[in-house]
Amino acid sequence: MVYKKKIAIIGSGPSSLATLIPMLEQEDLDITVISSGENLFNDEITEQIKKIKILDKQDRYKFWLNKVRQKSSYGIIPKKKFFGDGKLYSENNKDIKHNNIEFDISHSIGGLTNVWGANVSDLSLNDKKYYDDISTKLSTYLYKITDTYKIAGENDQIDDGLESISYQKKKLNYCKQAVEIKKKFDLNSKFFEKKKIRIGYAKLAIKTDDEKNACENCGMCMFGCHRNSIFNSAFFYNQIEKVKFISNCEIKEIEEIEGKIFLRSENKKELEKIKFDNLFVAAGTMNTSKLTLKFLKKFKKNQLEIKDSQKYFFLYLTEKKSTKNEETSTIGLSQIFLQTEIDNNTFHLQLYHSKVIFGIIFQKYKKLGDYIKKFFSFFLDRIMIGVVYYPSEISNSMVINLNKEESNTVIFPKQNQNFSKLYILKLLAKFMSCIFKLKSFPLPFYVRSKIGVSQHFGSSLPMKEKPSYGECDLNGQLFGSRHIFITDSSSLPRIPSTPTTFLTMAHALRISENFIKTLK
Repeated sequence: MVYKKKIAIIGSGPSSLATLIPMLEQEDLDITVISSGENLFNDEITEQIKKIKILDKQDRYKFWLNKVRQKSSYGIIPKKKFFGDGKLYSENNKDIKHNNIEFDISHSIGGLTNVWGANVSDLSLNDKKYYDDISTKLSTYLYKITDTYKIAGENDQIDDGLESISYQKKKLNYCKQAVEIKKKFDLNSKFFEKKKIRIGYAKLAIKTDDEKNACENCGMCMFGCHRNSIFNSAFFYNQIEKVKFISNCEIKEIEEIEGKIFLRSENKKELEKIKFDNLFVAAGTMNTSKLTLKFLKKFKKNQLEIKDSQKYFFLYLTEKKSTKNEETSTIGLSQIFLQTEIDNNTFHLQLYHSKVIFGIIFQKYKKLGDYIKKFFSFFLDRIMIGVVYYPSEISNSMVINLNKEESNTVIFPKQNQNFSKLYILKLLAKFMSCIFKLKSFPLPFYVRSKIGVSQHFGSSLPMKEKPSYGECDLNGQLFGSRHIFITDSSSLPRIPSTPTTFLTMAHALRISENFIKTLK
């Protein structure tokens, strides 16, 4: 009998899925995927989805607003919930202590893609130079992964001529404000080219060509997609028969003994008896960093720096107002992407339709909300919610530290000397200078989020040509191990300002394909 190499993949999010894809074609691999949580689509959620589907759009909108009044969290941008429930965001992290930072961790199958895995962007030409030390162009793998899970959108200047994204044929519905902004940009393309400003409709991992699960453009993405049209890695694990899938199993420790990998957990003791030949860790940056630090303590490595993408919120005033009930017939996530460079740094901005977001917030303060809507509708109907992301080179970061005595990890903020508040002022001023061309502009009001909120963090175990402890080689192999590979954003060499979900999947696909080549 031919011996099959035993492969373990820790994690069930998008990076884990991308790691798995090339391995499915190999007959000589015995693959086990280990998820720390379970599938969120239980009988209760399935029944709720059926009820939502039969409602018309207006009743569906009212249904959600009544539901979030009781269960939603409130803030500048309300936290997306899984069909009104916050169980997506795991509290099962008692061994991670943190101070003055804010981040979300999910232990469900599919991870945060249950709500967050929708925004996609190509690598800008300016960002691309940072990935030149990767042995193969990452844009090649970005096209591969989007050709498998196609993107809703269209090729435009946001792609910067790279054509690294495979698009679906059918388009999404964008709000009137977004359409007007894009139209004015196209009419003044030469002006914006000189200013190095790129504008395009948001590119989203949402199905439009699939008749059964195609996006309905109902604007309810903030609450949970009743058609399952938003990309969610959880859906694809159900279709894979060749792989052993273990759920509700949180790995606590990794050991490498005599060239074999052993995994320790609290509730799956039978797993500890298996000798794995190779391990791929894609558990999300926080959990991957925590696990890796425990492994590296024998090399006296007790600390890792987690890069982040600084995030700001602002208000954007448009000439055209949104039309009545428009929020129930357009996409409910980002409407417009904007990009530009300042001091050789690429900044990525997203504009959201504000009505759904304001609707959620006003539910918390019903009487005050009704008063504001009545007397300030002229202003509110012309507002979009803006979000700015910085690249990691000028963003503050986090440090994760292993406390050997208490066997826990502590995460705390780290200031970047290159970070400056002037960047947001320069950025808003740059777009203010376009008032006469776009007939819209950002208001001089912005709020900086806490470190970690952006969900664009990683690079705690960056790939290097000559790695040391706490780093990976260019094939994602952890230095200090012959059999452990890191395939989530933890091993990215840097964190760009652009959305990272599909970029990290491309990165994981590249590492996995290169690993397969070594077996031949």
